[in-house]
Amino acid sequence: MVWHTRGVLTAEAANVIAQVGDAGASRLVLVIVVVLLLLGVGLVVLAAWLWRATRVDPPTLAVLEAMGERRFRRADAATRQSMVDATRGAAAVESAEATPLPSDHG
Repeated sequence: MVWHTRGVLTAEAANVIAQVGDAGASRLVLVIVVVLLLLGVGLVVLAAWLWRATRVDPPTLAVLEAMGERRFRRADAATRQSMVDATRGAAAVESAEATPLPSDHG
């Protein structure tokens, strides 16, 4: 206690100060601290997951994303090539004639 609060301290306040070392209150504080730490760890994990999930892929990988679709796998070679060209953009249409898309059907 500081000298200027010596006269202001009531009996009720003195009782509260005496209860600070209570075992039940200590357990409650410990539970609150553990819950807050777990919540903090959960938020860090969530932030890391969101950071990775929303990362922007380079434009060169857009072709692989198109190739992973079911529609691409079921299409014939000409449709596949047009889908790849649409994904790559106008500059790829000119280079597609020089390097055709490899086929897994032989």
